[in-house]
Amino acid sequence: MTYYFYLMRKELGSQAAQELLEDTFTWTHACSIDGTDVQAALAERWPDFEDCLASTCAQKLSADYIITRDANGFKKSLIPSGTASDFMEYVFDTTGVRYSLENLL
Repeated sequence: MTYYFYLMRKELGSQAAQELLEDTFTWTHACSIDGTDVQAALAERWPDFEDCLASTCAQKLSADYIITRDANGFKKSLIPSGTASDFMEYVFDTTGVRYSLENLL
């Protein structure tokens, strides 16, 4: 969620991003990280540990997608990843629903 919020905040500002994040809890889930998750990510030996930990948590939640500015950091992930725009296309491709940031501003 922190990645998602960060990307939205840059685009919309903190207040609007928080409101949108609240709305997304109808179709997203937060992940708690524990020692087992950290150990699993460390065992993977990815170049970027944080990306690996995010991917580990995404797997833990059976996530459909990881939103990131650095899709290259998730090349080893079993979960698809991309930018917020890529995610919006993924949502459209998988559900037929199209969102537009312009309508949210």
